[in-house]
Amino acid sequence: MEAPDHSLFKKEDKVNSFKILLSFALVYIIWGSTYIAIKFALQSFQPFFMGGIRFTFAGLLMCLVAIFRGERPPQMKELVSATILGTLLLVFGSTGVALAEKTVATGLVSLLVTSVPIYIVLLQWLFSGKRPSGKTWLGLFMGIVGLSLLLDLDSLDKDGEVDLFGATCVLVGAFGSACGAIYTRKAVNHPSQVYSVGMQMLAAGLILFVLSFLTGESGHSWSALANAKGEAWLALAYLAVFGSIVAFSAYVYLLQNVTPSRVATYAYVNPIVAVFLGWLWNGEALTPRVLLSGLTVLFAVWLINTARRA
Repeated sequence: MEAPDHSLFKKEDKVNSFKILLSFALVYIIWGSTYIAIKFALQSFQPFFMGGIRFTFAGLLMCLVAIFRGERPPQMKELVSATILGTLLLVFGSTGVALAEKTVATGLVSLLVTSVPIYIVLLQWLFSGKRPSGKTWLGLFMGIVGLSLLLDLDSLDKDGEVDLFGATCVLVGAFGSACGAIYTRKAVNHPSQVYSVGMQMLAAGLILFVLSFLTGESGHSWSALANAKGEAWLALAYLAVFGSIVAFSAYVYLLQNVTPSRVATYAYVNPIVAVFLGWLWNGEALTPRVLLSGLTVLFAVWLINTARRA
């Protein structure tokens, strides 16, 4: 019997490691910039309607690509899983942020999103029965400390008060995202990730259009299309192509190949990326407090990613 060619396995491991690192980079960087893009898009579009356009366009495009590539049609159980994931990850997660940004400062929204990894650790503990390691808990704590250093909590709201409804939307959306991340491992996905992600986004887009109609958004939103600002259209296009197709595809890939608690570190890194992009593009100052915050968050991500698996 011939000895196995271990070089093939090493090559495959290197390829998978590169894909994982690239996916993390895409989620960290692109989703870190979406907070600002959502703010611009909300200048002309209502939250549900904006999400409906964003995800329906991206979902249709990905499904058409899958069909063009000759992928088999989805089965009913795959459609059900895609609808559940689209609802949890996108209708709850992304739309919770969009609803909140109408009344809550972007900085505070990004801070509240850090509840995602906390929810995930607690849900994993609940369903697996295995208590998370001390290193994981320390990483979660350090992530919150790091972002608290980044944000000037006293100046997040001009009136010194935080809109309770907006904050609740973020926290509920974050819980939905956490549930979706846990459910991904149990879901029956289409063999083609392009088709699978496309169906999730298409389902989310259709649900958001229904919500837009039921909440009375649609009449105002359709009439606003003609009067939408150019920067709002650019922001919406960026959210659809990069925020949805590129970054969400990378996120789904990570959920299928890395533990959910490690994937959820995006919630800590995104605000840091947003601050860095502000410095790079808008000349915003990088103060010592910001630099200290970034180092603290990186330390938190390292703790979580090197913690013993539950």
